[in-house]
Amino acid sequence: MIRLSTPLIAVLLVAPIVSAQAQRGVIKGIVKDEAGDRGLPGAQVSVKNTDLRVLTDGSGAYVLEGVWRGETELQVRRVGYAPTHTTVTVKAGDTTRADIAMTSLLNCRDCGPDGNGVTIGGVQTTADATSSRMAGFEQRRARGGGAFITRADIEKRQPNKLSEMLRSVAGVSIKSNSSAGQQPLVQIERSSSSIANGTCEVQLYLDGHPYPRGNIDDFLPETVEGIEIYRGGAELPAELRAQNAGCGAIAIWTRDPTLIRRRP
Repeated sequence: MIRLSTPLIAVLLVAPIVSAQAQRGVIKGIVKDEAGDRGLPGAQVSVKNTDLRVLTDGSGAYVLEGVWRGETELQVRRVGYAPTHTTVTVKAGDTTRADIAMTSLLNCRDCGPDGNGVTIGGVQTTADATSSRMAGFEQRRARGGGAFITRADIEKRQPNKLSEMLRSVAGVSIKSNSSAGQQPLVQIERSSSSIANGTCEVQLYLDGHPYPRGNIDDFLPETVEGIEIYRGGAELPAELRAQNAGCGAIAIWTRDPTLIRRRP
């Protein structure tokens, strides 16, 4: 009978994990509009036939980790733009750069059966997608039940960071992060006070989709069309209800990149 020592067993168990990790790589890049001069926030970049997917940040940047080596097809979707895909060759243990351009439906003649739209996630998307999305924003604003920040509010205040717009919202606190270079933490005071340890994770949504592990300051103020703030589960509209949104939610709606004019 052969007996294996504990250290040897540990090595044998860890070896397959290390081997699998060694076969993977990273893809990073920027999703831009067709002109190539503006990043697109809120675009979903995914690896075909896998669960790997991320949303681009406020500058249009993304990072996909743990991608198997070899040829990989990336699929990119964003409201108001024609879905696109590209093939990338991933090297094990290395980072591959893949910048991707998307075509606005305003400039796309062959994006759907009638040339005016495509279906994304079962929803017909047309060239006036931004107007349609903000129509829902305005309907919820009219109903009340939350706090709303409009494009006009942002332009009036001219904040350097988006989180500055939340400082005047009742029930919301902005706490500085002691770590150098870290973004501030947004907390819903009313919800967090009911949590034993005093912490409560606010759920972020970007253009109607969950934005996990994100931060309000991932987005430049000039890239945002509107913000909705809900300070607890009782205020949440049906469109934004999620299993873990009882501590409150903040929904960020981005602008059409063609309308963005960066300040000097």
